[in-house]
Amino acid sequence: MTQAASRSESRLAGRRIANEHINNVVDFTTAFGSDEVVASLVAKFRKAGHEVYAGGDNDFFVTRWGLVRHCSDAASLRLFARQVGVLR
Repeated sequence: MTQAASRSESRLAGRRIANEHINNVVDFTTAFGSDEVVASLVAKFRKAGHEVYAGGDNDFFVTRWGLVRHCSDAASLRLFARQVGVLR
């Protein structure tokens, strides 16, 4: 076996190992949906003048000035916080 052939085989082995680790990713919405993170986000909403009410199916209702925004999960609550300037 030549030196060039062994280098190409080692590169392929490295790619194979890297591809195996791609599927080992934490689900963002599960990690974000922890109680501490949601409580921190609700506190930031309240500091900005919004009220946040928890719905029955892990959803949220954000109110201000008589208007209501429904957020279906913690990820959409975070996106709305960015939209209204609560998070930067």
